[in-house]
Amino acid sequence: MHGGKRLKRSGIVSNRTILWSIGVVAICAGGQSASAQEWKLSTNISQRMLYSDNLLLSRDREIDSFGSITAPALSLERTSPTSDIVLDGRFEFAEYFNHSEFNSQDQFLNLNVDQAISERSALRLGANFTRDTTLKSEQDITGRQLDNSFRFVSWDVAPGWAYLLSPVDQIVVGASYREVTYDTNDKTDYQYFGPSIDYSHRLSELAQVTGTVSAYRYILCLFIVRALFDQRGGGLVLFRAPRGEPQRPHECWLPP
Repeated sequence: MHGGKRLKRSGIVSNRTILWSIGVVAICAGGQSASAQEWKLSTNISQRMLYSDNLLLSRDREIDSFGSITAPALSLERTSPTSDIVLDGRFEFAEYFNHSEFNSQDQFLNLNVDQAISERSALRLGANFTRDTTLKSEQDITGRQLDNSFRFVSWDVAPGWAYLLSPVDQIVVGASYREVTYDTNDKTDYQYFGPSIDYSHRLSELAQVTGTVSAYRYILCLFIVRALFDQRGGGLVLFRAPRGEPQRPHECWLPP
């Protein structure tokens, strides 16, 4: 669904990438102790030319077009004896010749933090932000065919605490939250969150056993679509609200 995946059905004519990398080591002294911090900034830019004979992957509306996708990216890393922080960013600019209505500017950000608080335990944090445009024709849950491009924003955060029970056993207690919103009423906004507990036991250098216990809550945030659970089949059923019924600007439904 993301920008890079749009090229699966397209012929790539050229692909050029330029890379830069800068590394800095800083020594911070305080009292009788000293800690080393390494900062690293890496950047690159790629240029892709493409042609697609069915840009929307639609059965009823075939559009052929040449296009260009320019994607600068950067990665900032901070490493010390007790912590690791990585921030990645990619920015895509897509232009389609003779079909400017499909042009887009998309952003992708990713953050990972690992901070040791003792020899056995550490705090972790993962976060992502995506502002993307999809041109893919999809069959949604209502059975209607979507053949237009639309934008969506997705972000999630996942904090956690890891504890080393033994040299080969580890437990991770965490939680996650994700929210996705679309700029069209043809797709359904939603929120997804809950806690989790992971356990891992290392059998050897190449093998380990893992187990996960988790509980998640799924909330639909709808404009004119209502959500209910089918009591017979236990599945999720979506249907449009009647035309005469008032439609609130943003309404969340909590499935029972």
